[in-house]
Amino acid sequence: MTKKSKVSASQIYLCVCILALLGAAFFVAVVSEHAHVFAAFKEKGVAAEATVTGKEIRITESRTSKGKRRETKHHFLTVSYNGMSPTPHAAAAAGEPIQLGAHPTTISGDIQVATAEYENLAIGSKTLVTYLPNEMFKPKLTASVQDYTPVWQMVTAGILLGCGIWTARLSWKRRPSKAAATAMAG
Repeated sequence: MTKKSKVSASQIYLCVCILALLGAAFFVAVVSEHAHVFAAFKEKGVAAEATVTGKEIRITESRTSKGKRRETKHHFLTVSYNGMSPTPHAAAAAGEPIQLGAHPTTISGDIQVATAEYENLAIGSKTLVTYLPNEMFKPKLTASVQDYTPVWQMVTAGILLGCGIWTARLSWKRRPSKAAATAMAG
């Protein structure tokens, strides 16, 4: 007759600890991936007044592990703006007027936006965009750049890190003693 191996509480706590720490690392990686991009927009970005010239919803299809079809909607705005604007992002975010510059050049670009922004901006409406001078065809909405704070991701990472440390402590306290471990093995 074979003996069933028992899973101890310390092993379960250890598994929860590992999952929580991996989750925390994932959230920190997501934040660090986007943080430098938005920091560059805030520091080196140039703001311009833009006109919404088009709206589009792009649907991507994928399959789940069980083979079911899944659709994801991505909302895009097409905007036209001055590619030679001399107004820094910080000045525009502070409410200063947008300057046209000596030789205004109209550029068109697509911006992926949230559903609420997509619904609030109609074709023909004006908004502010921020772009990097070396990547002027990849603008972002000035409000999105200014409002970017990874608070929820960092709070989630902190909670998962705390959970991981707490369950590691529980796992350590609940581990079998050396005498019990040798008795189980023997």
